[in-house]
Amino acid sequence: GVKPDDVDQFRAWSEAVIQEGDPNNGEERQAALTHRICELQQFIARQAERYRRAPADCLLSDLVHADDDGRRMSDRELVSMVVILIAAGIDSTALALASAMMRLIERPERQDLLRDRPEPTPSFIEEVLRLEAPVQGLYRRVVNDIAIGGVAIPRGATVVLRFGAANRDPAQFADPDALALDRRNARSHLAFGAGPHFCIGKQLALAELKTAFGLVLQRMNNLRLARGEDGVSWATRYSGYDVTRLEIAFDGLD
Repeated sequence: GVKPDDVDQFRAWSEAVIQEGDPNNGEERQAALTHRICELQQFIARQAERYRRAPADCLLSDLVHADDDGRRMSDRELVSMVVILIAAGIDSTALALASAMMRLIERPERQDLLRDRPEPTPSFIEEVLRLEAPVQGLYRRVVNDIAIGGVAIPRGATVVLRFGAANRDPAQFADPDALALDRRNARSHLAFGAGPHFCIGKQLALAELKTAFGLVLQRMNNLRLARGEDGVSWATRYSGYDVTRLEIAFDGLD
């Protein structure tokens, strides 16, 4: 239910949600980011109240009226969920796209391979997501006492599940640091989480990435860094894996 003219505003809000976790933020910047996030929260709350009075055919309205055995989400739960959906839906796919572009630049022969034979493109995308999962880990609250690897974790503790580490587990993936287009279990990575916390945007993200690469390879040849290693930089966020700058050059295709 958002107007197309609001896309720039939503981009700014999404970036604020992501950048809030940067450990290099100073106090003034952190305050400014928090102010932006509050604007987004207030916008969602106003929209939710609007759909509470008059349901509409959109995701937010569906969430407002979602019923789980007579229980509906509180305003706090609803706003929190929608903030995550907006930030993840905008940011994570863009980060995966940048990481995949970098992989094509590092191995130029793959550009011709995927252009001439697009069939391995889904496997390429899954491998990029495994190796450079945009979300490297998320927090979880332990609901029961448990021991993992000989370490006792008490009920109520907070743990961080590191998807990035699991995706390079040699017990699960042979030669885990290699991007293998013929990897049979490529789809068993945890870039989209698992179980009840599985990412609801998986199919949309995969469709976006597949479409983007089909167009990139149709229109661009000889992808390369425009300024060598000075043209690419990576973020140092605890929870994510970001290409913050990727300056490329390419030749057009006839």
